[in-house]
Amino acid sequence: MTYLLFKFELCCSLLLEVRITVVPKIDSSTLSEKQVFKSLLPLAFGDFFDRFNLARHAVHDGTLSLIDLCAQEKLRLVTDNIHYVSHWITPVGEPRRFDTRFFIARAPDAQEPLHDDNETIASLWVAPAEALAMHKRGELAMIPPTTSNLEFLVPHATADDALQASMKIGMPTTILPQIKTNADGKVIGISMPGDADYVN
Repeated sequence: MTYLLFKFELCCSLLLEVRITVVPKIDSSTLSEKQVFKSLLPLAFGDFFDRFNLARHAVHDGTLSLIDLCAQEKLRLVTDNIHYVSHWITPVGEPRRFDTRFFIARAPDAQEPLHDDNETIASLWVAPAEALAMHKRGELAMIPPTTSNLEFLVPHATADDALQASMKIGMPTTILPQIKTNADGKVIGISMPGDADYVN
């Protein structure tokens, strides 16, 4: 039940932060060309994006729940192909701490992500290896959970490969980095599980 709740919260975050709704994929192999076109028409032409842009703000400010949005738009959230890949907790000693779970899912067809200028302030499509290279060059700021999840994606050439690999993870081990300080108490970095100076 808790795992399903996390998946539901992920669906909510996708809508709020990048304007993506996780809804059933259209199987064109079992539908006629006319049926496929009719299914995609609201996404491509109607007021779909305008409605959902308004809805994401309503969900964010609490005037509309994600459940109510799904009911009024006749949407069914697809959580069976969302996979839990890592779990990170902010180091003890940080003024703000987060207990965050990371998932992998296929980006839906016919949807264009849009950052919310709050939780997310910019967006781009980039290969995992290139994102890591940009980070190394100082062109893209990232924190360890982000780089770690990108490193997981690097060996996989396709979304299918990455999804297959994610299904084999099972329940991820929680990663809790530790703050490293010098003799004066100044923070000089973090230790990761497995590092020689990490205290179990």
